[in-house]
Amino acid sequence: VTAKGGREGMEAKIREVRELFPPSQDVAKLHKRAMTGGLRNSTIRSLAWRFFLGVFPEGEYSLPAWVSALEAQRDQYDARCEEFLVDPYKQSDGADPLVNNPLAQTEDSAWSKYFELRQLQKDIQIDLERLNPDDDFFRDAGVQGNMLRVLTVWACLNPTISYRQGMHELLAHILKVLHTDASTPPPRPRGA
Repeated sequence: VTAKGGREGMEAKIREVRELFPPSQDVAKLHKRAMTGGLRNSTIRSLAWRFFLGVFPEGEYSLPAWVSALEAQRDQYDARCEEFLVDPYKQSDGADPLVNNPLAQTEDSAWSKYFELRQLQKDIQIDLERLNPDDDFFRDAGVQGNMLRVLTVWACLNPTISYRQGMHELLAHILKVLHTDASTPPPRPRGA
């Protein structure tokens, strides 16, 4: 096992999963535990968040079900990225140059959609650059790029709401928990 914490760390995480997600666990009980601070020191609280956000199917507490659900969600996200993150430079082959060019005024032009998307992303990027300036995690270009894509896809999926200032802060907490859970070994048992 190459994860931080070695075999003992993985076994501790498995024990914590079994404690937090017994077969009879009700998501409402897990939610109550989270809301009262019961997951604050957990190294796997991101699993609970996945239940709360509907990534994991309710009532499924097996690793194969979780892996399958994550793969399906990732495939769906990848498809949405391809659908919404248009690049007219790559889509211009065979298109009518009177409709599909940077100066075209038609709303259904790939270029028109591209310019709208770029403006949305500029607005999001302004907020991302101001996000937690003292935290190196949020200064990382890869993290900002991931957040930009997630928020852009979300805005495209929800055009009535689109992006609003502050949404980046909600996403920041989720990403930080996911990152922390993935990179933090569980605490060593007392006396070990």
